[in-house]
Amino acid sequence: MLLRELRRAGRHVLKLGNGLLGGLVVWVLVGSSPGTAAYLSTTRTDAANVLSTAKQFTISDVTALAQPGGSVLVSWSAASWAGGGYSVRRGTSPTGPFAEIVVVPAGVTGYSDTTAVDTSTYSYVVYGLSGQGGMGIGSNVATATADAPRPTVLSTLPSAASTNVVLNTAPSVTFSKAMNQSLTAASFALVDCGLSSTCASGTAVISGATTWSTNSRLAFGPTMLLTATHWYGLQLTGAAADLSGNLLSCAGASAQSGSTCYWTFQTGSTSGAPGLASSAPANGATAVPTNAAPSFKWTAALNATGQSDAAAGFSLQQVSGAGSPCFVYSGSGQTPLCAVNGGSWSNQSSDTSRFAPSHVLLAMTSYTAVELSNDAANLVVDSTVTWTTGAGADTTAPTVSRVWPASNASGINPSATVQVTFSEPMDLASTSQALSLQPWSNAGVCTGALGTAVAGTTTWSSGADLFFHPTADLAGDTCFHVAVGAAALDLAGNSLGGGYAGSDFVVASGTPPTVALTSAYFYPGATVTASGAGWSVGSGNVSPHWDDGATLDAGGVALTSNAFSGYTFSLPSGASAGSHTLSFVRASGATVGVSITVQSPNSITVSASSTDISAGGNTSLTTTVYDRGQAAANAWVSFTIASDAGSRGSFSNGGPRLSATGGLT
Repeated sequence: MLLRELRRAGRHVLKLGNGLLGGLVVWVLVGSSPGTAAYLSTTRTDAANVLSTAKQFTISDVTALAQPGGSVLVSWSAASWAGGGYSVRRGTSPTGPFAEIVVVPAGVTGYSDTTAVDTSTYSYVVYGLSGQGGMGIGSNVATATADAPRPTVLSTLPSAASTNVVLNTAPSVTFSKAMNQSLTAASFALVDCGLSSTCASGTAVISGATTWSTNSRLAFGPTMLLTATHWYGLQLTGAAADLSGNLLSCAGASAQSGSTCYWTFQTGSTSGAPGLASSAPANGATAVPTNAAPSFKWTAALNATGQSDAAAGFSLQQVSGAGSPCFVYSGSGQTPLCAVNGGSWSNQSSDTSRFAPSHVLLAMTSYTAVELSNDAANLVVDSTVTWTTGAGADTTAPTVSRVWPASNASGINPSATVQVTFSEPMDLASTSQALSLQPWSNAGVCTGALGTAVAGTTTWSSGADLFFHPTADLAGDTCFHVAVGAAALDLAGNSLGGGYAGSDFVVASGTPPTVALTSAYFYPGATVTASGAGWSVGSGNVSPHWDDGATLDAGGVALTSNAFSGYTFSLPSGASAGSHTLSFVRASGATVGVSITVQSPNSITVSASSTDISAGGNTSLTTTVYDRGQAAANAWVSFTIASDAGSRGSFSNGGPRLSATGGLT
């Protein structure tokens, strides 16, 4: 009888010929791998799937993650055979030696190493222990670097407490460490503090777009000139964090209110030189088409001198692959040039520019685009972005993925910003110019003739999200039509085709209701908690909708005195990472949009050997999802169950590969 067959029956015996060995310990090799073995002792009856001494199986999915405060979290999946717990061992090299630092009980699948020294790198292995004291084979090696200090703000532009700042300034914040970009951007705002240098008299958020020129420098492009002689604050909440989850320290801030910090400056009365509002491809972008043409949008119109400054200050350098480093284009004569180089700089409009390389770029290659000018009268910019090309050229026409406000929405806030998301990064100039927002002539309905286009400014996020900010509040009880013409191009020059014919939405009259969330940062499938007030118009409950129009909770929330609080619902489990808009809708009433940021947690592995499944029963495997060192509450993950040769139950030889999705907390 085979060893595996006896183990299924719950009796662990070994037959040699016709004789039964008793009172003897025997070492037996099992399976095709010489590293897989089991200890067996005298004949006895045990609970299913328990051996008398050690089974030599490995823990195969150990991970090590730096934690806030400098500890390192070591975690693994539970193994049903490890009745004696787990031996966690640490070394300073992935090749060892490893010394035991703790033994944790069976059922425990993680250990926080609080003895790690900041900035030191450690490697960990985990050994499973049987209930009789035997030990399994060592796990995979997991490595992490301890990271204790909280990040701080190294500098701001304009500097804290500075005065007489130009009105078209593009503020930035430089941090002491690489930051969690999604979480930190969601925690940032530029606010108008009026006459208060500490923002103590209330604040108003300034619209604009955030970009990252490096993983530690956040830049913000306002949609319009700042107000003269006002104090402004670069606001960061305590939720901003580094890559290990250490929360931002307010050290050096001009003012602090609770966990919210402000670095303030005061404007003067002069406009100042334009700067860079956004560029595409974005820093860190991958799979950029080899026929892409980098695009730039300025904070204000450039005069002839500013346009010359922009052309002279631009360079495109190949920083990986054969022949690197070398310059594809050098506005100021940098060398060496690449073997294939050249291109043309153009100003498509007074506030946009574009660089078209003479030849396609190399595939799967990294490039650094620099724009530098310090002409205080005409152009001030210092931007460095690095991105990587994909496998080839792009010949596919872009499409419009979503629009907010959604088509046929009503009760929209008069101060709403229109957002159009494309299927890929776009040419900033042509697409901005192709967008239009026009009112219908008949009051309250989307009929009649389209009127004059609404005046406003555009900003970009990641090159694929276009925001239109009307100069003034939209007229109440009026239907507006948003469209994008066929002249819109992607970075490779592919046209939007027939364009986006457009959608309509109706603006509310009177004071719009409000909605507040407990957070602006979520994981796919997460639970959202909301409260609202002022919902006096309309009928029925208030229901939440995703930015593709899907209803997230058909029942919605009932109102008490035109308000609600503590209302919870779930985001789609397949929500993509990035910026999204939640719409709260009441029939025949208002639609309120709330911007959120979605980030996918780090990937995880749950593994088990064939013997981890109990004979005639079920075995549960437990794990925790982590995002940059912190447990990701309410995150949803997709995982695949793969077949294992010689396995049992649903893990059968040649059996199906199953996929499942579940919520983990």
